[in-house]
Amino acid sequence: MGILGHIGYSQMESNLPLHLKELFGGEHVLYPSLLALNAGVVILFQMAITRWGEGRSILTHMTLGSLMFTLGLTCWGIGGHWGWFVVGMIILTIGEILLFPSGSLFIDRLAPPVLRGTYFGASGFRSIGFFIGPTLGGWLLEAVGGSRTFFLLAGVVALGMLFYWLGHRAHRADQSVKRSCREPA
Repeated sequence: MGILGHIGYSQMESNLPLHLKELFGGEHVLYPSLLALNAGVVILFQMAITRWGEGRSILTHMTLGSLMFTLGLTCWGIGGHWGWFVVGMIILTIGEILLFPSGSLFIDRLAPPVLRGTYFGASGFRSIGFFIGPTLGGWLLEAVGGSRTFFLLAGVVALGMLFYWLGHRAHRADQSVKRSCREPA
Protein backbone atom coordinates (compact mmCIF):
# COMPACT_ATOMS: atom_id res chain seq x y z
CA MET A 1 0.00 0.00 0.00
CA GLY A 2 1.39 3.39 -0.91
CA ILE A 3 1.62 6.83 0.58
CA LEU A 4 -1.74 7.93 -0.82
CA GLY A 5 -3.55 4.94 0.68
CA HIS A 6 -1.93 5.57 4.05
CA ILE A 7 -3.08 9.19 3.90
CA GLY A 8 -6.67 7.99 3.55
CA TYR A 9 -6.41 5.16 6.08
CA SER A 10 -4.87 7.42 8.73
CA GLN A 11 -8.09 9.44 8.85
CA MET A 12 -9.77 6.63 10.80
CA GLU A 13 -7.62 7.28 13.85
CA SER A 14 -7.04 11.00 13.48
CA ASN A 15 -9.76 13.10 11.88
CA LEU A 16 -12.76 10.77 11.91
CA PRO A 17 -13.26 11.19 15.67
CA LEU A 18 -13.01 14.97 15.30
CA HIS A 19 -15.61 14.93 12.55
CA LEU A 20 -17.91 12.70 14.60
CA LYS A 21 -17.54 14.99 17.61
CA GLU A 22 -18.51 17.94 15.41
CA LEU A 23 -21.58 16.11 14.08
CA PHE A 24 -22.83 14.22 17.13
CA GLY A 25 -21.27 15.89 20.17
CA GLY A 26 -18.37 14.99 22.40
CA GLU A 27 -19.71 12.05 24.41
CA HIS A 28 -21.07 10.00 21.52
CA VAL A 29 -20.46 6.23 21.46
CA LEU A 30 -20.20 6.02 17.68
CA TYR A 31 -16.41 6.26 17.35
CA PRO A 32 -15.54 3.44 19.77
CA SER A 33 -18.30 1.37 18.17
CA LEU A 34 -16.76 1.96 14.73
CA LEU A 35 -13.34 0.81 15.97
CA ALA A 36 -14.93 -2.34 17.40
CA LEU A 37 -16.73 -2.88 14.11
CA ASN A 38 -13.41 -2.56 12.27
CA ALA A 39 -11.88 -5.28 14.44
CA GLY A 40 -14.96 -7.49 14.12
CA VAL A 41 -15.05 -7.26 10.32
CA VAL A 42 -11.37 -8.21 10.14
CA ILE A 43 -11.93 -11.21 12.42
CA LEU A 44 -15.07 -12.38 10.62
CA PHE A 45 -14.11 -11.82 6.99
CA GLN A 46 -10.33 -12.01 6.64
CA MET A 47 -10.22 -15.74 5.89
CA ALA A 48 -13.09 -15.61 3.39
CA ILE A 49 -11.70 -12.58 1.56
CA THR A 50 -8.22 -14.10 1.51
CA ARG A 51 -9.59 -17.35 0.01
CA TRP A 52 -11.60 -15.37 -2.53
CA GLY A 53 -8.50 -13.49 -3.58
CA GLU A 54 -6.14 -16.46 -3.94
CA GLY A 55 -6.75 -16.83 -7.66
CA ARG A 56 -6.62 -13.13 -8.41
CA SER A 57 -3.70 -10.88 -9.23
CA ILE A 58 -1.99 -8.61 -6.76
CA LEU A 59 -3.03 -5.65 -8.88
CA THR A 60 -6.66 -6.72 -8.49
CA HIS A 61 -6.24 -6.80 -4.70
CA MET A 62 -4.54 -3.42 -4.62
CA THR A 63 -7.04 -1.79 -6.95
CA LEU A 64 -10.07 -3.21 -5.15
CA GLY A 65 -8.57 -2.32 -1.76
CA SER A 66 -7.97 1.26 -2.88
CA LEU A 67 -11.48 1.41 -4.33
CA MET A 68 -12.90 0.23 -1.01
CA PHE A 69 -10.88 2.88 0.85
CA THR A 70 -12.23 5.47 -1.59
CA LEU A 71 -15.83 4.32 -1.11
CA GLY A 72 -15.45 4.14 2.68
CA LEU A 73 -14.10 7.68 2.87
CA THR A 74 -16.90 8.81 0.55
CA CYS A 75 -19.49 7.31 2.92
CA TRP A 76 -17.90 9.25 5.78
CA GLY A 77 -18.10 12.37 3.60
CA ILE A 78 -21.82 11.81 3.07
CA GLY A 79 -22.16 11.35 6.85
CA GLY A 80 -24.98 13.09 8.67
CA HIS A 81 -26.48 9.82 9.90
CA TRP A 82 -24.58 7.20 11.89
CA GLY A 83 -25.49 4.56 9.29
CA TRP A 84 -23.17 6.15 6.70
CA PHE A 85 -20.27 5.85 9.11
CA VAL A 86 -21.05 2.19 9.81
CA VAL A 87 -21.28 1.35 6.10
CA GLY A 88 -18.13 3.36 5.43
CA MET A 89 -16.22 1.49 8.15
CA ILE A 90 -17.29 -1.91 6.81
CA ILE A 91 -16.26 -0.96 3.27
CA LEU A 92 -12.96 0.58 4.41
CA THR A 93 -12.16 -2.51 6.50
CA ILE A 94 -12.72 -4.81 3.52
CA GLY A 95 -10.28 -2.59 1.64
CA GLU A 96 -7.83 -2.94 4.53
CA ILE A 97 -8.07 -6.75 4.33
CA LEU A 98 -7.41 -6.64 0.58
CA LEU A 99 -4.74 -3.96 0.50
CA PHE A 100 -2.44 -4.38 3.48
CA PRO A 101 -1.14 -7.90 2.78
CA SER A 102 -0.90 -7.37 -0.96
CA GLY A 103 1.46 -4.39 -0.59
CA SER A 104 4.22 -6.61 0.81
CA LEU A 105 3.52 -9.34 -1.72
CA PHE A 106 3.74 -6.75 -4.50
CA ILE A 107 7.19 -5.65 -3.31
CA ASP A 108 8.30 -9.28 -3.01
CA ARG A 109 7.34 -10.04 -6.60
CA LEU A 110 8.60 -6.75 -7.99
CA ALA A 111 12.08 -6.83 -6.46
CA PRO A 112 14.99 -8.71 -8.00
CA PRO A 113 16.17 -11.30 -5.42
CA VAL A 114 19.48 -9.54 -4.73
CA LEU A 115 17.70 -6.22 -4.06
CA ARG A 116 14.69 -7.52 -2.12
CA GLY A 117 15.90 -6.07 1.20
CA THR A 118 16.52 -2.70 -0.41
CA TYR A 119 13.06 -2.69 -1.97
CA PHE A 120 11.40 -3.59 1.34
CA GLY A 121 13.44 -0.90 3.09
CA ALA A 122 12.40 1.70 0.53
CA SER A 123 8.78 0.57 0.79
CA GLY A 124 8.85 1.85 4.36
CA PHE A 125 8.58 5.35 2.91
CA ARG A 126 4.89 4.62 2.34
CA SER A 127 4.49 5.26 6.08
CA ILE A 128 5.04 8.93 5.29
CA GLY A 129 1.30 8.84 4.54
CA PHE A 130 0.66 8.27 8.25
CA PHE A 131 2.52 11.52 8.92
CA ILE A 132 0.98 13.52 6.09
CA GLY A 133 -2.57 12.15 6.50
CA PRO A 134 -3.49 13.48 9.94
CA THR A 135 -1.86 16.82 9.21
CA LEU A 136 -3.51 17.22 5.81
CA GLY A 137 -6.84 15.92 7.07
CA GLY A 138 -6.78 18.21 10.10
CA TRP A 139 -5.98 21.20 7.95
CA LEU A 140 -8.77 20.28 5.50
CA LEU A 141 -11.20 19.67 8.36
CA GLU A 142 -10.57 23.20 9.57
CA ALA A 143 -10.51 24.79 6.11
CA VAL A 144 -13.39 23.11 4.27
CA GLY A 145 -15.32 21.09 6.86
CA GLY A 146 -15.76 17.38 7.47
CA SER A 147 -17.75 16.25 4.46
CA ARG A 148 -15.54 17.95 1.91
CA THR A 149 -12.43 16.70 3.73
CA PHE A 150 -13.46 13.08 3.33
CA PHE A 151 -14.52 13.60 -0.30
CA LEU A 152 -11.16 15.20 -1.12
CA LEU A 153 -9.22 12.47 0.66
CA ALA A 154 -11.25 9.83 -1.17
CA GLY A 155 -9.98 11.45 -4.37
CA VAL A 156 -6.39 11.26 -3.10
CA VAL A 157 -6.76 7.52 -2.42
CA ALA A 158 -8.41 7.00 -5.82
CA LEU A 159 -5.37 8.61 -7.42
CA GLY A 160 -3.33 5.82 -5.81
CA MET A 161 -5.14 3.29 -8.03
CA LEU A 162 -3.70 5.03 -11.08
CA PHE A 163 -0.19 4.71 -9.67
CA TYR A 164 -0.66 1.00 -8.92
CA TRP A 165 -1.79 0.42 -12.48
CA LEU A 166 1.06 2.45 -13.98
CA GLY A 167 3.62 0.65 -11.82
CA HIS A 168 2.21 -2.75 -12.72
CA ARG A 169 2.20 -1.85 -16.41
CA ALA A 170 5.83 -0.68 -16.28
CA HIS A 171 6.84 -3.88 -14.45
CA ARG A 172 5.12 -6.07 -17.06
CA ALA A 173 6.82 -4.16 -19.89
CA ASP A 174 10.19 -4.58 -18.16
CA GLN A 175 9.60 -8.32 -17.73
CA SER A 176 8.59 -8.61 -21.38
CA VAL A 177 11.81 -6.92 -22.50
CA LYS A 178 13.89 -9.18 -20.24
CA ARG A 179 12.18 -12.29 -21.65
CA SER A 180 12.72 -11.22 -25.23
CA CYS A 181 16.42 -10.53 -24.52
CA ARG A 182 16.88 -14.06 -23.12
CA GLU A 183 15.26 -15.84 -26.04
CA PRO A 184 17.67 -17.09 -28.70
CA ALA A 185 17.48 -15.37 -32.05
